[in-house]
Amino acid sequence: MAALPYMQLYIADYLADTMHLSTEEHGAYLLLMFNYWQTGRAIPKSRLAKIARLDNERWISVEESLSEFFIDNGEEWIHERIEQDLASVHAKLEQRSAAGKASVAKRKANKTMKVARESNVCSTLVESSLERNANGNSTNKDKNKNKDLKEL
Repeated sequence: MAALPYMQLYIADYLADTMHLSTEEHGAYLLLMFNYWQTGRAIPKSRLAKIARLDNERWISVEESLSEFFIDNGEEWIHERIEQDLASVHAKLEQRSAAGKASVAKRKANKTMKVARESNVCSTLVESSLERNANGNSTNKDKNKNKDLKEL
């Protein structure tokens, strides 16, 4: 999956939930959340320390604090809030994609109808051999028009 362009981070909510974390724990938690958002999937437990950029000793000291924000299914950590946000963003993307496709289809249908209307119109103008004015009388008053000039 391509990375999504942004992640909503509600600062007040984040701080309310994480005020008890140390600076190191904040950094590790943010890196885990960013990776989760970027990849769009749960984080394998074997990659947690590496993603948090901590050696094993440091990871062991922060793991318990960070585990309260995730659901541990035995193989990976799942972040419920990010899962909800991802589902919401994907639903919006699908809705916009469907609207775009519908717009293209409508434009194509309108173009087809325009071509059909234009094809019903006479494509060449047939000029009448005799010009007439508004009352239907000939505007050509010269009766000798078709005679050779030498005969006159």
